[in-house]
Amino acid sequence: MRVVFQFAESRLPGYTIAYANEPPTSCGSGKRVDVAGKAHLAVRLSPAQAHAARGEDQVATAGPSDRRPALGPLYQLTQTCDFEGVVQWVLGLREQLPYRAFTLSAPTRLVIDVFAKEKARRMDTTSAPNDESDSQAPP
Repeated sequence: MRVVFQFAESRLPGYTIAYANEPPTSCGSGKRVDVAGKAHLAVRLSPAQAHAARGEDQVATAGPSDRRPALGPLYQLTQTCDFEGVVQWVLGLREQLPYRAFTLSAPTRLVIDVFAKEKARRMDTTSAPNDESDSQAPP
């Protein structure tokens, strides 16, 4: 299963990707955000924003902030933060699974592959096609 974040700028923001030890929360209020799944993979982007100013209004530029694709191990994809230069999305997964992250250019993208356990055992250890890649197996 693959999730791709595409950016308007040619420069990729800094990012961290990690399984959350605590339930997801909204960065603005600190309130708990319900995200389906037994495991929550948090993708934090900074500096970044998922909105644009249009007059006095703020207009979302990332589309719907809550998606439920029911795609393999992915139950839900929810934006939990777009505040003070930080954007965070949480992937609600059926369980903690190995993942790999890498970047692509033209357009600028952050790609996250989440592997089913069967595929993870056979996962090739070669590098991603472009840039550096980060791989993580669950604890």
